Order: sequence, then structure tokens, then C-alpha cells
Amino acid sequence: SPEQVAAKKVDGRSDLFSLGSVFYELLCGEKAFVGDSMASLMYNIANVRYKPLSEKRRGLPICIHDLVDMLLLKAVSHRPENAAIVAAAARTCREKVRK
Repeated sequence: SPEQVAAKKVDGRSDLFSLGSVFYELLCGEKAFVGDSMASLMYNIANVRYKPLSEKRRGLPICIHDLVDMLLLKAVSHRPENAAIVAAAARTCREKVRK
């Protein structure tokens, strides 16, 4: 997560950023952040916006894009406070898709 790269205090929201990275890769087959070296990868995680999922994988429900975007926010204070919030958003998305 960006806060880990910056050697700042981390909490569960750092794990949520990692979850967002995994979701991104599962949904489009590519990593959200890449780099030629560890230094460039760390810079990209902390500073560069990933290519929107909507450009990598068309046809996914908007709520999926929103979920990934919410998890990959750079500012830790803007990410969900805990996994329960993410789970609720995922359930809501699932219900929307089923209708």
C-alpha cells in the first residue's frame, strides 16, 4: 500500500489496498501497478494511478469498478475503515447484478 511504501503507520486499510490489487489482477489479468525495479514499483504504488479497470475489462458491472476503485485509493483516510464495509459493498453489488 502507499502508506507502507512511505514507511508510515499501517492498519487494516493497508490490507484492503492489497485486496483491491488482487481483485484488479483477477478481473483483468494484469497487475494494477508494475515497475522495472523495486524502486519504480514502489514509486508507482505510491504515486501513479492505475489504468482504470473499465479500460482493461469491459462489460463488468459499474459496482465492481467502484469496489476496486474504493480499495485502491491512495489516501488511506479515504479507503473503507474495515473489511465489513467492503463485504457489505460486495453484497450490495452482488444483489444489483442479480436483478
